[in-house]
Amino acid sequence: MKIYQLTAVQRVSTASGYLRLATESDRSLLIEWLSAFLSEIDQAVSEDVEHQVDNRLKEQNTYFWVDSTPVSVASGKQVLPTIGRINLAYTPPEYRRQGYATACVAALSQKLLEGMPPLFPNSRFSQSHSQSYLSSDWVSPHLRLAPILIHLKCID
Repeated sequence: MKIYQLTAVQRVSTASGYLRLATESDRSLLIEWLSAFLSEIDQAVSEDVEHQVDNRLKEQNTYFWVDSTPVSVASGKQVLPTIGRINLAYTPPEYRRQGYATACVAALSQKLLEGMPPLFPNSRFSQSHSQSYLSSDWVSPHLRLAPILIHLKCID
């Protein structure tokens, strides 16, 4: 796993739509999409998917990118005061190559960045820069983080 320092998010996607928190009414869609995601990364899909979805809904950490209908999903949360984690990003095949995942992850990254305190609260640097760290646990080599996060520095 690598950890990246995020200092700013630059919107490079021109995808229309907006970020929306997943709700209980999205449960069946989340189960379907999480199952598809797990299949695509060669992870076993089990009955545990429903439990995972229920936890995500309870923790309110899963968001859809909506362009008249949900077209992409990402989960992320603040795990420590200056550390956020995005651990799911999925777009169904029929919505791919339209910038939806890029827009979704960028908006969620910005949301996480805005919710975190400055790294150095008593310095002049913190007055003009908010910083956080994002960790990625994507294990599949065919999944790539779109070029939406700028000013990243890998911290091994």
